[in-house]
Amino acid sequence: MSKSNTPSSTIKIPRDKPRVFIAEGETEIKLLSSLYEGKTRKINLWNQKILKFLANMKGSILIIVYDTDQIGNINRFKENLNFLDKNHIPYYLLQQTLNFEDEILRGTNCRSVDVFFNTNSQDEFKTKFNNCSNPLEVLSKKQINYYKLWQGEHLADLIPWKSKRINHAHLEHLMKRS
Repeated sequence: MSKSNTPSSTIKIPRDKPRVFIAEGETEIKLLSSLYEGKTRKINLWNQKILKFLANMKGSILIIVYDTDQIGNINRFKENLNFLDKNHIPYYLLQQTLNFEDEILRGTNCRSVDVFFNTNSQDEFKTKFNNCSNPLEVLSKKQINYYKLWQGEHLADLIPWKSKRINHAHLEHLMKRS
């Protein structure tokens, strides 16, 4: 990745403030809740207004995980980010390229997610991943490198929020300890 795509190395997510990871899918929630300390919420910010969810997240730092494979309602997503900015609500962005499955493939250098559970489709993979009692163990068997996740080219439509972009290196200190 070129230096211009690298998220700011000066970003440090405070450990002493509550964090809420917001993601649109169950597989992302499963990974995030297994990997990092903090609450998780399943919210699709491409389709839903964030305002109706904020009451339960007061005082938290929001970490928004979003896919880039289907960006049909980009204006709603931008409205949500503008709302957070206008109201001085702290947040950061984890951009998936293109989606969860592609990020997992990037992190493991595997060619297909089917190798994780001997599945035949992405839907079957998602079901087995979500039902797995220890997803980190499954990923570690394929030698996942978490530093390769969330490193893709920044979505051009979201350039105004590029400074909010983070990756695993910014969250490493928030990892759960076994």
